[in-house]
Amino acid sequence: MTFVLLFVLVLGGETFWNLFLAFRNFRYYRNLRERGVPEFLRKRFPQEYSASREIDYGLARVTFSAFSEGAGALVLGGFVFSGGLGMLCRWSVRTGGAGWGGSLLCLLLFLGVGALLRLPLDIYHDFVLEARYGFSTGNLRVFVLDRLKSLGIQMGVMLPLFGVLVSLTAFPYWYFWSGLFAVGVLLLFTYGAPQLLLPLFYTLKPLEDESLVDKIQNLLHEASLECDGVFLGDESRRSHHANAMVLGLGRKKRILLFDTLLETMNTEELLAITAHEIGHGVHRHVIKRLFLGMGTILLLFLLMGILWEVPLPMDAAGTVATVQGKFLLLFFTVSTGGSLVSGLLCPLYRREEFQADAYGGTRVGRIPMMNALRKLATRELHWIPGDPFCVRWTHSHPSMTERLRSLEEGDFPDFADIPGSEGT
Repeated sequence: MTFVLLFVLVLGGETFWNLFLAFRNFRYYRNLRERGVPEFLRKRFPQEYSASREIDYGLARVTFSAFSEGAGALVLGGFVFSGGLGMLCRWSVRTGGAGWGGSLLCLLLFLGVGALLRLPLDIYHDFVLEARYGFSTGNLRVFVLDRLKSLGIQMGVMLPLFGVLVSLTAFPYWYFWSGLFAVGVLLLFTYGAPQLLLPLFYTLKPLEDESLVDKIQNLLHEASLECDGVFLGDESRRSHHANAMVLGLGRKKRILLFDTLLETMNTEELLAITAHEIGHGVHRHVIKRLFLGMGTILLLFLLMGILWEVPLPMDAAGTVATVQGKFLLLFFTVSTGGSLVSGLLCPLYRREEFQADAYGGTRVGRIPMMNALRKLATRELHWIPGDPFCVRWTHSHPSMTERLRSLEEGDFPDFADIPGSEGT
């Protein structure tokens, strides 16, 4: 058993599991197409809603996801198993030196080649799959700029991070210091991303509807939350998908509404969606997920530290002969293994969504909250949840049927009750 073989086995296990889930979902949608949608789902659909279109979209997404999963695992596993990672790391060390130069060169080539290999899949997803179902609105210029910006951010963060982490392996208990450093980077980005990164992708403008802004500010005041502003993002340059979110920490929080959302919702429904996002803040979901992410990072590096000391033999290509190769290989192994059990957290995330829905229903009203969810499900082709087992394991959000039933059965007001909301 070598570290390379260990990684290939873990990657194979993760790939098999994800393809198994994809197969179950594919079979679920195919059965719906052949037998029809169950009555308990169909009665929720708006009039004239095309369930067959959503089924076709679900089949297309599942097929694309399975192909992407298999192709990615085959390329990465084949690259590592054939000794490609070992050769890349050894060449980088010979060329750039054993310190930062070799580390940066190694990861630079790995990330750059990986982005090129993913490019055909990204093109197909944006310009074929999403366009076929009426979601994609972007052009080649927007696509290229987005990919270049994403790659630039990835390299701008990962290259120095990798250099520091590899350098720390020379110290005792390196995994502890590495984990703390990575946690610090996570906190920095969670705090600063709304200010630094979002403007690179979206033209963010303060929401011009003063009446709506006042009502959102009332919601924030009632929740005892502070916010840096309510902004409108031009998602319509890329797609018809609609969303809203609260980003950042402390006073740097921003409420972001996609312009596509304003095309769909009336004022009360926009307030309901915003109240849902504020509900995440009231229940401290962002903080909880942040601590969960910090704990995950520390655990990841602890496992890497344990594996680092295991006296496994070197593979024929000498992948672990360099510190860079050993670090990357163990990082891939541990993070891949972690994704195998990530579904255990999905029930927690779904519970958070129920809580946020309940908050939105309480502050704005049952009817606006339900109407907003119905419009989102219709616009996003998201009425049909998928295979029940896959939903339990992979979905961070409850099904639309579950969310509507929860609102129907909950003790919520039927009309908006927000100071200054009269007449909306």
